[in-house]
Amino acid sequence: MKRKVKIFVFTRSLDKGVGISKWIVDYYSTLAQYKEFEITLMLESGETNYDNLTELPFSIERMPHIKKHPIKAIKSWIVLSHRSDIDWYHFHTDSFINFFPFLFLKRVHQKVIIQSHNSSKKAVVRNLFKRFLHNIGKVVVKRADFVQFSVSEPAAKWLFDERDYVQINNGIDLKRYIFSQDLRDRLRAEYGFQDSVVFGHIGRFDDQKNHSKLIEIFTCILKQQPNAKLFLIGDGPLRSTLEAKVQVLGIQNAVIFAGMRSNVDELLNMMDYFVFPSLYEGLPLAMIEAQANGLDTFYSNRITKEVQLLPSTTPFDISADGERISKIILDSPKNSNEMRLHSNRIVKEKGYGPLSIK
Repeated sequence: MKRKVKIFVFTRSLDKGVGISKWIVDYYSTLAQYKEFEITLMLESGETNYDNLTELPFSIERMPHIKKHPIKAIKSWIVLSHRSDIDWYHFHTDSFINFFPFLFLKRVHQKVIIQSHNSSKKAVVRNLFKRFLHNIGKVVVKRADFVQFSVSEPAAKWLFDERDYVQINNGIDLKRYIFSQDLRDRLRAEYGFQDSVVFGHIGRFDDQKNHSKLIEIFTCILKQQPNAKLFLIGDGPLRSTLEAKVQVLGIQNAVIFAGMRSNVDELLNMMDYFVFPSLYEGLPLAMIEAQANGLDTFYSNRITKEVQLLPSTTPFDISADGERISKIILDSPKNSNEMRLHSNRIVKEKGYGPLSIK
């Protein structure tokens, strides 16, 4: 019997609502369907808020937390680095603050893949000590000559500078995101949106996603379109702050905080526009999903243009005021339902199906 290829996948944690976590679960669930692979997901912090982990088609192990159990963590990495049965060590990360595992894995550098998922990280940029650690990590990785993957060019530059890398597209299960008029009608009736223009966003409530700017833009839209609704999917530390801001602005009846949702693919159908004002991104999964559904999508110019998959997808200057950005959105021609159906095929042709590699 042919031996299976054993892949150990490393990520800091597995968090609902975080793009890296969702991509990892979806990608390796797809890869696990190929019987020649044996996949183990290693949580470096040991933390997860995912439910039903035992139902995933790969095993999950928790590493000792380096801050809480440094001796145990170091021993674990030494043991892992000397295991001859592991074919690939695949790291998913957005910084090199925690670079010490790479010191142990230099001896098997040809088996180590590091994949970059973001074009910046606030915790690194704004903290001198963490930036120092990150830069040391970049030197360690460069000298070790590991295999380098990235979801986009800016994400590659953030971790690998100008060195060569392999691009791994943030692929999705495209069939789930095909536009459905039946779902659109049912969901708009369920939410009372029959006569509304629905603007949507998916993302964790934190500084990176820039919800404050989104609220500013939507407030300006609401002046021009009183029947507009803003449907926010996600959760996070800044949610209560944003809810309070919406109350102060007096637009609470037009803004829906939907929380974490498991049927994002369905909810996209009831939206008309998708607005994404992030301060930085690797290559946002939510934007791939929105375009696969054919939504008119508008995004911050801080995000790589590689994410622009449809002719209708439009960037805007994030430093502009809400009035100017809202005008760009409202003055743009709207995709027809026919175009929304056609969009899924375009996204597929651009290479954003499951297991897509450039």
